[in-house]
Amino acid sequence: MSIKPLNILVVDDDKNFAHTLCAILKSSGYECQEVHSVREAQKILKIDRFDCVLSDVKMPEKSGADFYQEIKEQYPNLPFILMTAYTSSEVIDEAINSGVLKAIQKPINIQEILSFFARLSRNLQAAIVCEEQKVCSIIQKALERDRFTFTIYKSIRLLIDANKKDYSIVFIDSHNHDEHFSGDIHELLDHLPERTIVIICDYSKAAEQEEPKHDKVNLIILPREKQLSQKINNILEKEYYQYAKKSIQ
Repeated sequence: MSIKPLNILVVDDDKNFAHTLCAILKSSGYECQEVHSVREAQKILKIDRFDCVLSDVKMPEKSGADFYQEIKEQYPNLPFILMTAYTSSEVIDEAINSGVLKAIQKPINIQEILSFFARLSRNLQAAIVCEEQKVCSIIQKALERDRFTFTIYKSIRLLIDANKKDYSIVFIDSHNHDEHFSGDIHELLDHLPERTIVIICDYSKAAEQEEPKHDKVNLIILPREKQLSQKINNILEKEYYQYAKKSIQ
């Protein structure tokens, strides 16, 4: 399975800087698009999907921090990096407090940026325990969309016996579970601590339960319903964002 390169959006009213940065990123194997205003950025975000945004702090229409506050309502898990020519720690602290992934000073250290994207490009790995083709297909499409590689297992026991520790997330379709299901789940949680385990079930009561916070609970129950695909996408976007936060530190 081929994984698409990262798609990066550069937002800066300095056209020469934006063009040069995009050219460097493209020459390093990434996809990159440049825009020179917040308005252009808002338009392109509606028609294309990006893995990260690099935005200048100060632009004519509004600040990059204000721009981030706007887009995070629609794209809460989109990694966003602010670039600033200001040396004031107050400006940088304000940017960080707004929730951006990082604030970096201009002139930027291009090697630092490339190293971050190199880490971010490392494919997250997922495991799927599923037999029903329709559900398997939904999970696979979502994983491919968010640049995950994955392995499919026919049972939780086979997944545990494989003894692989590099999965960041596991999807389990409980449609044909047997009497060992509960015990296998508990063993899997011990086998893969601090990973995200997503169980897809038929129980209607699962739809009524409040979904646990993703960064505190590693067990998520999803009902098998029409919105399943979107809910899986939301979980994967959160997983990707958490990985981006770790990658930039």
